Amino acid sequence: MNALNIWLNGLHASPLTQRLGWMLIHSVWQDTAIAALLAIALLLMRGAGSRARYALACAAMGLMVLLPILTPPPAEPAAAQARQETPLHLASARLEPAL
Repeated sequence: MNALNIWLNGLHASPLTQRLGWMLIHSVWQDTAIAALLAIALLLMRGAGSRARYALACAAMGLMVLLPILTPPPAEPAAAQARQETPLHLASARLEPAL
């Protein structure tokens, strides 16, 4: 394996990288929902002043920044939590074949 593969495998295993990845995935659908609601609201506000439409668009962009930050990370599966809580000597004992 070259150094890039080793580095990428280390990133994949990092909890921080996994949380950032989930944050990006959630931001895609959240931003799409905000944009759809903004489009509907702007259609309904055709007769309103430009300042009101501008303020609504700015509020939507602010939500697009805040929602991914405020979205809690997904819970870890029970198996991952059990691996973290299992002492190392017990975890290695499970890997040895029974004779």
